[in-house]
Amino acid sequence: MTREKLIAIDNLFYPFYWLLKSFKAINPTKNNDASKFIIIKFFGLGSITRIVAVIEDLNIDKQAICFVTLDKNKQILNELNFECLLINTKNPLVIFGSVLQSFSQIWKRKQSTILDMERTSNLSGIYSLIAAIGKPRKYFTFHSNNSGDGISLSNKPAIQAIEEMFDSDIIVRTIRSSKKKSVLKKIMVNINAGDYLPQRRFPLVLFAELICDIQQLFPQVNFVLTGMPKEKERVDAFEQLLMDNKINASKVLNLSGALNLADYITELKEVDVLITNDSGPLHLAHFLGVRTIGIWGPTSANLVGYPNSKIMLNLKSNLPCSPCFIHPKSQVAKTCNGEVTCFKEMPIKYMVNQINQFILED
Repeated sequence: MTREKLIAIDNLFYPFYWLLKSFKAINPTKNNDASKFIIIKFFGLGSITRIVAVIEDLNIDKQAICFVTLDKNKQILNELNFECLLINTKNPLVIFGSVLQSFSQIWKRKQSTILDMERTSNLSGIYSLIAAIGKPRKYFTFHSNNSGDGISLSNKPAIQAIEEMFDSDIIVRTIRSSKKKSVLKKIMVNINAGDYLPQRRFPLVLFAELICDIQQLFPQVNFVLTGMPKEKERVDAFEQLLMDNKINASKVLNLSGALNLADYITELKEVDVLITNDSGPLHLAHFLGVRTIGIWGPTSANLVGYPNSKIMLNLKSNLPCSPCFIHPKSQVAKTCNGEVTCFKEMPIKYMVNQINQFILED
């Protein structure tokens, strides 16, 4: 489902969220004895991975954490060794039954704090308010300051806001260690981004030009292309662009549609560098300590990514309208009439120069 449809559906539920939130009885007083956390995060492999990274950085016991999420996220949480309550999305009737069942399971858990990390969604707000009957609850807000149990996301890195959910006074700025460096042999390339915000995708023609210039700098490098089965057609088109630009076919391995999540993580651990748009693989790579080059346009590395470091290089334009995706319901690329000029104005030669310095950095 597109982002626009999700927003339209979510907006319909605002009156119900407002009404439910107005009942004081459903907003319990803070329970300082709550030692466990139930995290509500329905969407986003990358967002889930970012939350897990903060949990590890704060040394929070995994046994104290339970995620409530959609069934499609089961595999990532299994790979990261976290307990989860799953909402079955087979059909509307099954969803309804699954939601009711999850409430029953949550209410049985004592000394638990509800952490709604779905970025100000009305639907998740309704869910978390009901789930939090008799329990303390925290949630994200876009007010400029933290207010009550609302944790502000306004002009603040997501990793810091997540950290504040756990009442820690430590601002998370952990620089993850990279794996031992070797001669540069393999670069993974991810051209995809979820359907929720497809404007995050760096244009294919520019991406192909970038990879071709990198190949000229590092002729010994092989490139691995990845993507989900539904993304295979797009990845195949990108592979053809590389061939058209005279990259030898023996230098490109197209694994799109061929890897499940466990296989993808195994492959990711084996590459020397990942080049990607803002996407789930970026967060997975950072979590695993894989050197990553992130290409940013409508979204911001400062807000939803990670600072530059020995394992992270952020490439972005200097246009004043970028980033334009600040709030989940932001009107993306409105200033440029949908052209996403923040990508098109990024000089490829400058990007290659920055990548060269990053790769050769000791």
